[in-house]
Formats: sequence, structure tokens, C-alpha cells
Amino acid sequence: MLTRRERKVLHAVVAVLVPNLPPLGDQARAGVLSDVAEFLTSQIARMPVTLRLPYRMTLAVFDLVPVLLYQRSFCRLDPVAQTKWLDGWSTGYGLLAGSFVKLLRSCSLFAYFDHPLVVAQLEASDRRAPISDAPIGGAAA
Repeated sequence: MLTRRERKVLHAVVAVLVPNLPPLGDQARAGVLSDVAEFLTSQIARMPVTLRLPYRMTLAVFDLVPVLLYQRSFCRLDPVAQTKWLDGWSTGYGLLAGSFVKLLRSCSLFAYFDHPLVVAQLEASDRRAPISDAPIGGAAA
């Protein structure tokens, strides 16, 4: 079981990672983000102890180190600073940090694009999109 603080960090990470497309209403988006964060929570909770404990420690470090730099935890940073912090962990802080973010990103995107509300919105926008006769890639037939 993850703590309330860990869940809050995961929710903040999800809000940064998932795209704003397809367009969802504010209430629907909040519900989807909550469901995606809960999916992440369940995936971490199901890890074997030998992976779960280091992952939870890394989650705490991820959230608390910004206090040294910005006087705020990750959860309290503005969205631009949160994105920069997450990007730094993705590419610049070593293999462990990159792997940490890779799991969060892949699980978040999977859960987001598999969410029934997102799927329904994508399907609805597909029905409204015009069908082009142009070949894929713009090459002439």
C-alpha cells in the first residue's frame, strides 16, 4: 500500500505526463487523471518487495530533492517546473532515474489511452475527421 503522499506525487506526475488530447471536459479529465494515478499506484504496489521498496524510496527522493533547489517539493512546483524536473530525470540523472521515469511514463500513457472516456473521445473524433484520398506520406500513386 502506498502512502497518501506517494499517491499525491503519482497524481502530479500523471498530470505532467499525459497529453491534453483528446480534449476532455475539466471534470472528465480530473477523473481520468485520478484513474491513471490509481493504476500506477496499483502497479507499484504489486511489485515484488525487492523492487517496490527501492521504487518507493526513489519516488520520495524525486519529490523531495526539489526542496533543495526550489524550496518546494515536486507536488508544489508550478507545471513548467514540474515538466523540467521530470525531463531532467528522464534524460540527465543516470540510468536509475531514467528507468524510474520510463515506468511512470509507459504505464501512465497506457492507462490514459486505454481509459474508456479517452477511447470514446478518440473514436468520436475519428468519426468526425474527414477521410483523405491522399496516399500516406504524400507520395503520388
